[in-house]
Amino acid sequence: MRIVIFTEEEYTFMFEPFRQLLRDLKHAGHQTVGIFIFPAILGKYKGFRIYLYYLKTFGLSVFVKLVIMVLGEIIRRFFRSFWNKEPYNYRALGKEFGVPIIYEKNPNSSGVVGWVQENNVDVIFISFGHIIKNPLIHAAKIAVVNKHSALLPAYRGLFPVFWTLLEGKISVGSTVHKVVSAIDAGEILFQRSYDHLENKTVFCYYKQIYSDLPSSLLRSLEILEGKRQKEMIVNTLPSYFGLPSRADYKRLLNKGYKFI
Repeated sequence: MRIVIFTEEEYTFMFEPFRQLLRDLKHAGHQTVGIFIFPAILGKYKGFRIYLYYLKTFGLSVFVKLVIMVLGEIIRRFFRSFWNKEPYNYRALGKEFGVPIIYEKNPNSSGVVGWVQENNVDVIFISFGHIIKNPLIHAAKIAVVNKHSALLPAYRGLFPVFWTLLEGKISVGSTVHKVVSAIDAGEILFQRSYDHLENKTVFCYYKQIYSDLPSSLLRSLEILEGKRQKEMIVNTLPSYFGLPSRADYKRLLNKGYKFI
């Protein structure tokens, strides 16, 4: 199948899994025809306001830890690029695999939709905060698929790991599903539960979920090809959550969890 990836320029969680994903797609006989990079968005927040949200909601200590993590990742990638000739950024990643890296502002623009149609894309894999609309959804020949960090239909929306831990009703999990116009409401293809990571931080759960992204997506592609049965965990009730507030974070701390 001809695959295109829609994401943002993020390195802490997604860069290394995407590198492994490109290897796995090639090994499985799929063709990655492009990677689109879009500006980061978190609910109603864009750009610098995303950082202000993290600082206001999770506090200075968490914010500083996140900054240190980001700086550490930059240094690590620099030395791995220098000594091992590994890709430092997404442009270098694209060069390693011969995949075009395309920077755009809006995934729903007519230019992006036209590119998908002209390149006969079978599957679009999305991993970003943008809400995509019907013209793009219908531009893919087979499906648009998304990885969501919860056992859908529970915890649709934003920060699903946070809400799963706070409510404590089900285990943390991840879902690969088809994208439809309603948020996180499309057909479920594959799910994975993380009972064995109980009492880890929100950050640790997300790190593990993204580490498993290549295998989750490859299994989902096999399901779309009819080579594998759907793998679903169906004991969840529908729910939807937005961004957590400072008060929500304090409740999470009182339950004994940490963000990082």
